[in-house]
Amino acid sequence: MALEQQEYGRGVDFCYEPLKGPSDTIRLIVIEPTNSDADDPIITCSISHMRFDQRPQYEALSYMWGDEPATRRILLNGKGFLIKQHLYDALHFFRRQKPGILYWIDAICINQDDVSERNSQVRIMPHIYGRAQTVVIWLGKRYLEANRELWEPMLDDGYWQRVWIIQELGKARKIEICFSPSIRTWSDFIIQVEKDSTSTHGPMRLKSQLAAKYKDGHTLRRLLETHKDAKCKIPHDKVYGLVGLATDCRGFPVDYNKSIFEVWKDTMTWVTWNYRMSTKDTVTFGRLAKEILIESNVGITTIIPKEYHESPIRRSGDITFFGDITMEMGTISIQPYVLGQIVHLGPPPNILVDNLEETDRWMKEIQENYPINNGAANWENDQLIDAIFNTKELDLSMVSGISSRIRSRFATGFPFKTYDPYYGPKTTAKPYRTFQMHDHKGKTSDSQLCRLGIAPGEAQRGDLVCWVPNIARAILVRLMDGYAQVIGTSILAHEVFSIPEHNKLVKRFNDGDFSDSKDIRFTVDAETAYALILLV
Repeated sequence: MALEQQEYGRGVDFCYEPLKGPSDTIRLIVIEPTNSDADDPIITCSISHMRFDQRPQYEALSYMWGDEPATRRILLNGKGFLIKQHLYDALHFFRRQKPGILYWIDAICINQDDVSERNSQVRIMPHIYGRAQTVVIWLGKRYLEANRELWEPMLDDGYWQRVWIIQELGKARKIEICFSPSIRTWSDFIIQVEKDSTSTHGPMRLKSQLAAKYKDGHTLRRLLETHKDAKCKIPHDKVYGLVGLATDCRGFPVDYNKSIFEVWKDTMTWVTWNYRMSTKDTVTFGRLAKEILIESNVGITTIIPKEYHESPIRRSGDITFFGDITMEMGTISIQPYVLGQIVHLGPPPNILVDNLEETDRWMKEIQENYPINNGAANWENDQLIDAIFNTKELDLSMVSGISSRIRSRFATGFPFKTYDPYYGPKTTAKPYRTFQMHDHKGKTSDSQLCRLGIAPGEAQRGDLVCWVPNIARAILVRLMDGYAQVIGTSILAHEVFSIPEHNKLVKRFNDGDFSDSKDIRFTVDAETAYALILLV
């Protein structure tokens, strides 16, 4: 497609004239007929600029670029221009079969070395294919033979896996395909495929997609879910190749100068802005978008620029009369449930076990903080200390300070208490702290769980311990001056000593069962959202 830039046009003497005027200007080519009866190997084309208000009558080519270098020379307005063999074969075929027709072919009609032009042309790509009289599929020279043995290879051809054909054929008014041994209509071709094969992939999958053209199957979210395995050379095209077909993507920012994370960020904020997705769906979609765009082994320190972590913390959002949070572009709304509020911060886990004075001080706090269910709290504490004592090296890799760079207005029914943010000892030398918390009733529930836990060293008394559906760890949220900020992740004590009730609790939370719990609604920046979805 237009963005799979390779060596097109390099090392030759053709030079593009910039597209001038409004954004609805494109280039079109005409393949000149050969001047002799012999099959002249030199293909000559003329190229010109056309505006859509001129109502040009043209056909658009849908094909696969291929990985081979551009080595075949053609003449473009009398100047040399290099293309790949696959496209050369197509031009050679059309010179005989469809002479004198205007064609739009991305590799020739877009200056692939001009990123600004590529951006603008991709934005109007749905119009280019949608206004073409015909979209012509070129699978390759080999499929022009009248040979029934070509059916199965054709169904598995890499063309059908391209992300760009979803838009190219999805926007087409009329489709033709060059196959065995001439040009066929799409409907005749599909009838033949259904007759000769039981395959449900390749062209048959595209048939199903075309049938859903005016249904919900053409939202960006649904297209990404359906075509997550589609192929392209440039990761950006996993999204950009679909936005022109999506019914909900007018105005989506297309920019090949952006990093892959910025494309993920645009995709996430666009989808979550357009649909009031639950937090569980937001996390699920965020992971899908990451899987599509970003390699699995790329973490947050690699993908997010250093400048983000050094940027000042800013305030964002407002509360409407209905308790909803107004959002700004680049932020994502989440609605975690509050498990409790930290009422005491203890020593790091190893010191809690190794220093008996710290152990006694910690247990005295348990006695004071849980006067009603003291027995259950002491049982949980005994299990936690035993697990720490018998574990050579406790795995606390999922406990971290995320350091979100925005503080958002929030709405919650949790009756949180306001504490002096500097209350109690703070530590920078130790990365972890144990904590005790109360639920929204000012105590703990009758459950055997969720009283104690381990937090990063940045934790403070008064921080809320919250659970986000589909996230593998609780998060810490700090409330101050009417704003909420994610400040880290934590683990609950029952995760450390691994009792069966933990898995039941996690399943209940991830299924959205937060009976007798209070939620909190606020927004986070995309960088924080990305850090959270990495917690699996």
